[in-house]
Amino acid sequence: MTEQRNFRSAYLEKVGIKGVEEKKSLEILLNEQPLDIIKLNQFCIRFPVPASHRSYLWKVLLDVLPVHQASHQYVGEQRQQQYDDLHEALEAMCKIDETSPLHEVHLKMFLVENGLLPFNQSGMMSDVRNRIFTSVTTAMSEVTEDQTDIYWLSTKFYKLQLKHTEILPEMVGRVDFYLKKEDGDGHLCEHLMKLKAYQHLHFTDWFSSCFASILPMPSLARIWDKIIGGSYKILVFVAVAMLLTLKRPILSMKTISNVEQYLSQIPDDNGDIIVNKAVELWHKHGCLLLPVTTRGNSPVITDKVYS
Repeated sequence: MTEQRNFRSAYLEKVGIKGVEEKKSLEILLNEQPLDIIKLNQFCIRFPVPASHRSYLWKVLLDVLPVHQASHQYVGEQRQQQYDDLHEALEAMCKIDETSPLHEVHLKMFLVENGLLPFNQSGMMSDVRNRIFTSVTTAMSEVTEDQTDIYWLSTKFYKLQLKHTEILPEMVGRVDFYLKKEDGDGHLCEHLMKLKAYQHLHFTDWFSSCFASILPMPSLARIWDKIIGGSYKILVFVAVAMLLTLKRPILSMKTISNVEQYLSQIPDDNGDIIVNKAVELWHKHGCLLLPVTTRGNSPVITDKVYS
């Protein structure tokens, strides 16, 4: 049965019909009562998420909406009411107006909601956490046009990232580990070592923002599918793939500041190349099927323990 399915999928992709079976499978999962979070996480990890279903799927997995579809309308109305209340409060305090950029509005709403809005906002963007949040909400605006959904998806995704703060230093070390494995002639690793790249490049910021503002949407959305599905460490392979893909121009640069500037302005047409390479490396080094003993016998992909 598996071989037959793989044959059909390969044939459909060759004739230009890509992901048909996966899309049908996802629609079946989204019609279950209640929604099964483990199965949906597994889908995100194993298959490409159709863009038409991404916003809804993310809302369920990030707990913007509950697993019981009968409650979706009520919860959606409550989310909208809370959004409107936060927006009106900022307007009443003269903190925003109709000319305020959406990412700035959403940042201030998040800060108000969490009791963190500073009295003096002139230096608000000097806080790296605020810059990360605005980069996330700006990227999220390319996933959905609904302003309320943008806000709630951004806040939930940002909070999901905060849970992994403690492993960021380890992840930077893993970039060097896997790059040495994949850099065939070793020239890139040697060049980065001479430039002291691991001391100066903003790996931690890249991981904290999940490459928002570094890689373009919708390419990056495919990586965020995996993160939301449960594999935060795929970001290690995004960094490795980015450096390998841009190896030639990086080798031509004499200073670390040139490398930093170049990596902050990656051409959009490199987005898919980097993401495809990252997923390939992740499958090669970073994901593992493990049985779930508490929920039947279905396999779930988890991050492999680094060796």
